[in-house]
Amino acid sequence: KKQLAQAISDRFAKAGIRGNVNLNTGEVVLDFGEEYFDSGSTNLKPKMKASLDRFIPIYAQSLFKDPNISDKVGSVEIIGFASSTYNGKYVNPKSTRPKDKTALDYNLNLSFGRANSIFKHVMNQSNLSVEEREKLMPMIKVVGRGYLPEGSNAAEIPDDMPEDVFCKKYNCSKTQKVIVKF
Repeated sequence: KKQLAQAISDRFAKAGIRGNVNLNTGEVVLDFGEEYFDSGSTNLKPKMKASLDRFIPIYAQSLFKDPNISDKVGSVEIIGFASSTYNGKYVNPKSTRPKDKTALDYNLNLSFGRANSIFKHVMNQSNLSVEEREKLMPMIKVVGRGYLPEGSNAAEIPDDMPEDVFCKKYNCSKTQKVIVKF
């Protein structure tokens, strides 16, 4: 895992692709800069598409270059996230309260929709060879996740904290991310 993560990181650096590769887990947090999904949207922006068109072929080539490594890769997950806010307030993504169900459903569907938009673009783009697409397609899992700010725990954040206060304290723009991992 570490060897493949390092190879991905090296290839990204050489190609000038911005993305944070965790060398222990193999997770890649895609960096779209200021060009990210609009609030409440699953539509890819043009610069996101351009970034993916550069990122995915290098990622796929890294996965499949060494058969001794690629044979051990069982899946590739595309994981979408949205901030844990809804209708102007923070909603604990671990909540089981009935009043939070609509908000949690909305954010999980949004997270999944974002990951699915990336999946659809990846599988329909022309930058992947037919062989890479055929290898990658059955391996991909599309996942949406709720988000809890890094280093915090749900009990520490007051329920119904106003969105502006929450986002200022926990930087909502960082919560809206996409991770690709093998």
